Amino acid sequence: MPENRPSVFETIICVPGNWSDRSALLMAIAKANIGSYIFAGQLLFDIEANEGYQLEIREHDEKMAQAFRHAGMVNQVPESFIDSIDRHTIVLYLIGKTGSPETAARIAKAAQALLNAGGTGVKIETAGKAFTPEHWNALVKNATAANLYSMFVIDSVTTTDGSVYSCGMQNMGLEDTIVSGLEFQESVDLISLFNRYRLMEAPFIKSGHTFSAAADAPVFKITAEAQQPYEGYEIFENPYGMWRLEHIS
Repeated sequence: MPENRPSVFETIICVPGNWSDRSALLMAIAKANIGSYIFAGQLLFDIEANEGYQLEIREHDEKMAQAFRHAGMVNQVPESFIDSIDRHTIVLYLIGKTGSPETAARIAKAAQALLNAGGTGVKIETAGKAFTPEHWNALVKNATAANLYSMFVIDSVTTTDGSVYSCGMQNMGLEDTIVSGLEFQESVDLISLFNRYRLMEAPFIKSGHTFSAAADAPVFKITAEAQQPYEGYEIFENPYGMWRLEHIS
């Protein structure tokens, strides 16, 4: 794992919407989130947590619908949702320091505040995963570790050699996982189980340890992956590192 392990990570969340201008956005946020969030300057401020998030405002993006269609494949978002994204007038980028389950839960709630104000969808830029407002709100309502995983992580990304890996664990301050040599669904199930176990149980792990789903299940050796598939892509590369699971018995 990286020698200079970061203490925080910067999560980026995209929320398109149909606001006419900045003033209309400001009023919508204030009206929909009385006493909980305010938008001032370039910050969305969480009053209860006393924490601010950078909020960038962009104009209509003609590529946004396609980006949501691709990022929404995992969640099987409907075409009617993509149509609503395509009709957006403004795009918001919510940026905040995370790197732990607690901070990830707080920025997820901040994204919900933008949906309350008229946002039409959520896309986790630092994972590449999109959600309808209804799906996002349901997950935020019960922000368990399992739901945080569903919000911030994809565990079915493939490489040209057939390896499967996860992307997005950095949003919660943990390493991603890669598996080679197994069938696709078997790899996805293993990655999901291993990632969720670490998120929920916070075990101490170092290179050379082993992992198994059960006493009579296959055993995998855990090693640090030296070269992440997303190496060099700042928005996706995990600064905390990546674990490789190798089948040994």
